Amino acid sequence: MHTEKTAMINWQTIVTVDLLPERLLTVENSRFLVILLFVFLFQIGSANNEKEEYIKKYRTHFSQHKYRGHSLKTKLTYVECVKSIDTSGAFIDLSSLQKKIESNGLLLSEKSADQHKIGELNYEAFNRIWLIAEHFRGKTVDQISIDDSVFTDLLKAICNYGELEVSRANIKSRFLASCFGIPTAAVNTYFALLPWMEQAEGDTDHGLLSEANKYLKQVGMQSWTQPYRGDATDKNVVDIQRFRHHVWWVGGNAIAYRSLLPAAVMMQSIEMLDVISEVAQQSLSSVSHNTYDEAFWNEGFTADGAGWGHGRQCLVWGYPIHGGDAAMNYLNFFKESPWAGELRLENRQALLNFLRGSSWYYYKGYETPAVGRQSMLYYQQKKKRIPSYALVDRIIDDWLPFFTDDEQKELLELQNNIATNQVTMSYIPKGYYQGTRWFYSNDNLIKKTPEYYYYISMASSRCDGIESAYNQADGYNFFTCDGMTLLQKEGNEYLNAIGGWNLSAIPGVTNRQNNEPYEPIIHWSGFCSKHNFAGASTRGGQNAVAGYVFEKMNAYEKKGSKVNLDKNKSIYGVKAHKFYFMFDDYLLALGAGISNTDSQQPGDIWTTIDQTENKGITTVIKPDCSRNISQFASPTTVKKRNDKSSDVIWISHQGGFAYGILSDQTPSEVCLLRERRAARWEDLNHRNKKMSNLPDSTDIFQLWINHGRKIKNDTYGYLVSAHEKRHINDNNPVKILSNTVSLQAACNSSETVIGASFYKQKATLKTKQGVIKVSDPCVVLIEIDGTECHLTVNDPTMNNELKSITLKTTMPVTGENVKTVGRYNHVEIPLPQGEEAGKPSGISIKFK
Repeated sequence: MHTEKTAMINWQTIVTVDLLPERLLTVENSRFLVILLFVFLFQIGSANNEKEEYIKKYRTHFSQHKYRGHSLKTKLTYVECVKSIDTSGAFIDLSSLQKKIESNGLLLSEKSADQHKIGELNYEAFNRIWLIAEHFRGKTVDQISIDDSVFTDLLKAICNYGELEVSRANIKSRFLASCFGIPTAAVNTYFALLPWMEQAEGDTDHGLLSEANKYLKQVGMQSWTQPYRGDATDKNVVDIQRFRHHVWWVGGNAIAYRSLLPAAVMMQSIEMLDVISEVAQQSLSSVSHNTYDEAFWNEGFTADGAGWGHGRQCLVWGYPIHGGDAAMNYLNFFKESPWAGELRLENRQALLNFLRGSSWYYYKGYETPAVGRQSMLYYQQKKKRIPSYALVDRIIDDWLPFFTDDEQKELLELQNNIATNQVTMSYIPKGYYQGTRWFYSNDNLIKKTPEYYYYISMASSRCDGIESAYNQADGYNFFTCDGMTLLQKEGNEYLNAIGGWNLSAIPGVTNRQNNEPYEPIIHWSGFCSKHNFAGASTRGGQNAVAGYVFEKMNAYEKKGSKVNLDKNKSIYGVKAHKFYFMFDDYLLALGAGISNTDSQQPGDIWTTIDQTENKGITTVIKPDCSRNISQFASPTTVKKRNDKSSDVIWISHQGGFAYGILSDQTPSEVCLLRERRAARWEDLNHRNKKMSNLPDSTDIFQLWINHGRKIKNDTYGYLVSAHEKRHINDNNPVKILSNTVSLQAACNSSETVIGASFYKQKATLKTKQGVIKVSDPCVVLIEIDGTECHLTVNDPTMNNELKSITLKTTMPVTGENVKTVGRYNHVEIPLPQGEEAGKPSGISIKFK
């Protein structure tokens, strides 16, 4: 990066005795030392002079342009704001609350609720101040007298609310208004009044004007100071470490929503601009579980191509995009200045990886539910562009020449795709935009084709769950990372259905049925699994395999927190080993070890196969009969408990998918329900309350397995076919090789595609192709194509000490990686390291 760093270096630490050769320490060479120091100081001075000149240009720029102008929010007009200021500088309608705050000693209260109340008051007041100040933008001191009554009242208001803001307690919960909204209003006010501010910064004391100048600077600097982190950076906020390793100081929270740049220019600080440019440069990078502590940001773009926000939770949209877009905007702003930088290889790779990866969380114009805390926000029946379009446009407008010719072609084609609400990128190899992909930092396995979309959100102890915030977003994200399995053809099936969802029956999830309504919560880390086992193997094509061990835990417990969320006790107390196998156009789901670990709680344990929009006729097909199911007000049993036949019972849902119940793997009852339900959008997400024309009902198709209440080590198995009718004339397309807590495995009917999740190292898999053992717990995909065998493995525990996994097999395979030991062929497969630890790894060998 072409950023001058010398201004931040203490030259006395550069030329030391330890660093100088002995020949320079003689008296004869003292003149050389003097010259050396003179040259060094001259370079520093020259660089600083250039930066100071640019700061002057930036001050002119901000005096002519609003910064984050969309943040100016008040219902009052300019005239109403002016008329409402009293002689003390208080807005009349806000004065009673201010008096209450001051008289009751709330300014120094350490209660979050009290500080939130003061923040709301000051946010409204400073927005009014900003609105009035805009009346003076572009004017000169000759045009407006400092004694002008409106100008004087404005200065009084700045001093009044400035004092109120800077005098209050610095508790950690001073967020949003304190670091985003109020400082933004303050710096815009400063630059709208720049001629007078510069007058106040002269040698003469200008009384009220000088006071206002002081408060605008103090409040504007809150974009750098608030909230307090409780560490050393609170004492030195102009430090790159200030913008690292803290949820409030990374991603969008760090550089997108804060008015860092105008605050630095307001303070005429070279050092602050040095920090901004360096943060912008380094933040365009990625993070993973294996690099969490050393990555520049521990939230933002993840190495698997998705994103983290508010901890290690899969928030693909929002924070990572906002942070990346802001970083590129800063770098573009600094072009041709002393702070000018470029998109390094690391920056370009992180951006491209995110653009490719994030596209998997978007299908045919709709965002995938449960990839953020707005999953239950009503989508208003509208398609929209993929949120990452902002990054694509920014790159093409400002940075395209930094990419290779092939990358430029890809970016331009991606921009064209985005304009049609279809991100297919069909000419790009499988695994980049279509096919199958394992997001190893986020526990998500996705299959995306032009015809259908499978999304599985698994759980481990590594990741956090999706947060809930009933006062501003979703209130019920209890199960969205518990194996939620979404099956889509149009992209909006669940967006229509969510309003009428039974929250105890999230598709794909095994959990207790709650007899009492859940209470909405505010919970910033969500829920995860107690177990560190979740992985998947795929080469990016049609086939993939995954497995994980699930037992719900409050994610706060990983940090030793005892946050009380016991008001929804029923969400806990279920354990399961869950397995998924994608082959051709099928999805197989297996469950083993299904146990109710808290049977004292009421409610049966269900595995919900699907709960989606009811589109058309449902046909139940058994070997001995076939019947259509119309509307039913009560559940219909499609398979009785303890039916031990080997039959597959197919349920075909018109316009959707077909579901095949594997009777020999599913001893429990299977039920179907089709009904119209009342929608509860306003309860599900706070923002829905502001919408009009919300649907009052929704049609639901629901299919589930009822394991009962007192169960231990139960199993299940079901297939999903993307073709609702193709299965009718098919034989069973899958063979179950094992379904236990030690090993879950299956293969296609020809046994040329085999998937297995080895939970125990000692487990043995027997197939027609040969016996398979493993050196370590892993997830294995075997694809045999004529005389070639593709082996793909994944370490589902992300063990940093594990460098390779060895398959021991009697399969007839040969190659450089194959060593014969006794009756077994040993195939060693190296595992990715560094930030790619957790990514599937494979080799191809000969199959005799």
